[in-house]
Amino acid sequence: MKIKATITLNGATVPVELEIPDELFVTKVSAPFLPEPDLRVRWGDCSARTLHRLRVTRRLPYSRLGGRILYSLADVEAFEAASRTDARATRCKVARRA
Repeated sequence: MKIKATITLNGATVPVELEIPDELFVTKVSAPFLPEPDLRVRWGDCSARTLHRLRVTRRLPYSRLGGRILYSLADVEAFEAASRTDARATRCKVARRA
């Protein structure tokens, strides 16, 4: 890939063309990430405070990149699977009056 730039040194501006090998550029992200607003929509517009609490208590891993908070899709799906309960497996006992 060729990149054109200008360099100013001691008041003189010089055009420069750089050749950078393609293998140095990352074209694909190995694991997709969700930004915080997208995760809030995915979870039914949950509050920013809820996500903050999950981060602080270290229940949901996250990455910070350039001031943005990102969540790995694999971590989100693992958290969702661990949080899932089967309603049929839980039975409520109703207290009867004597």
